[in-house]
Amino acid sequence: MSGNWQPINTAPKNEAGQMFGPTILIHYRVDDLPWPSYWGPNPSAPAEGCWLSCDENPPFDEDYVTHWQPLPSPPDA
Repeated sequence: MSGNWQPINTAPKNEAGQMFGPTILIHYRVDDLPWPSYWGPNPSAPAEGCWLSCDENPPFDEDYVTHWQPLPSPPDA
């Protein structure tokens, strides 16, 4: 991996006490790809959080989410 990857335990999970966190890139070892993701309510246990994909896929298995990094800044318009 390259870039500014950080351990997943340091990832921002929510802002201002809300369940939904900011969108970040996570590294998922199952397919060895970065995924845009956010922390949100687990569909099978809503009181618990989990890493969710921004494209409506099932939640990521937390055992395989290893690192994160912020999304890059948008290009200058």
